Amino acid sequence: MNVADQKYGIGRGLVAVRSEVDASFVDRFLFYYLLFARRRLHAVATGSTYTAVSVSDVECLSVTDPGHETQWAIVESLDRETAKLDSLVRKQQTLIERLREKRSALITETVTRGLPPDAARAAGLDPHPPLQPSGIEWLGNIPAHWAVNRLANLLRNTEDKVDAGENAKLPYIGMEQVESGTGRLLKIDPTFTPSGVSNRFAAGDILYGKLRPYLAKACCVDFDGLSSSELLALRAARHMDRRFLLYQLLADGFVGLMDACSYGTKMPRTSWDIVRAFLVGVPAPEEQRAIADYLDRETAKLDRLTTKIETAIERLREYRSALITAAVTGKVDVRSARRPAPADAGPAGKARRS
Repeated sequence: MNVADQKYGIGRGLVAVRSEVDASFVDRFLFYYLLFARRRLHAVATGSTYTAVSVSDVECLSVTDPGHETQWAIVESLDRETAKLDSLVRKQQTLIERLREKRSALITETVTRGLPPDAARAAGLDPHPPLQPSGIEWLGNIPAHWAVNRLANLLRNTEDKVDAGENAKLPYIGMEQVESGTGRLLKIDPTFTPSGVSNRFAAGDILYGKLRPYLAKACCVDFDGLSSSELLALRAARHMDRRFLLYQLLADGFVGLMDACSYGTKMPRTSWDIVRAFLVGVPAPEEQRAIADYLDRETAKLDRLTTKIETAIERLREYRSALITAAVTGKVDVRSARRPAPADAGPAGKARRS
């Protein structure tokens, strides 16, 4: 096969592969073979931040020719079976999106209207509190016994900036370790050595991402450490439940307004001066805890469902990869399902050029 270079107008990081004029390879067979060969190419890839292979690495791949007719049988079989698997994956991905939307709506509804009747009754609260206008567009009507307050009165920006090199023994959290929209902290790399200026946070703080606020990156931390300067280290007032405040930061209204108020084009950011001016509904401490407990339970249920679906998607993708490998390496015989070759396939033993 021949690997074309940039003169054919493709983007950086891509190569165009086509079969030679006198070769007997079907283009889509080569496509599936390259999917199978990714592991081999990965083994010779170089680079740290972005690994890549050279054009010569691709050109040096050896491809076994099973014969023109068998190639078409493999292509038809894989087109059919991978289409079924891809359809299943899309359906599962749609379900994940719906679960995420439900999670987000649940948080927004609860931090602006309070607990649903059954949960409120179980917590010893009024299941049907009267509502009153908050005077704030995104909040709308809130329980009459709630107050409205600015985040500046509920949170404090610690602003404890330190030299990361001098505090390298502390665990470090970057933006990539905070999951978007969920409030979850992902696995920290203990081998990573930060440099430059970092924010120092303490156990009990809330980390909030200033960069691209539409990503809704915020989490509670239970240990002392360092974070990217793109993460604000916020400390809750004594009368505030930090989990309740975290859910306020993840509510759709807050995320939308922070995005609308962000500055910059390629790398939009918000700031503490913008965050601190935001108005939220504030119930009494015991109701804050009841709301946080309820959201912890209900979002955990949705997260478990999401994880199960993500696992199912991963298994479907693994099966898809195994199916391609088995077909292009001859471990399964697909010739029994062979249909006549397409009219434009060219004469026997010749490949149709793209």
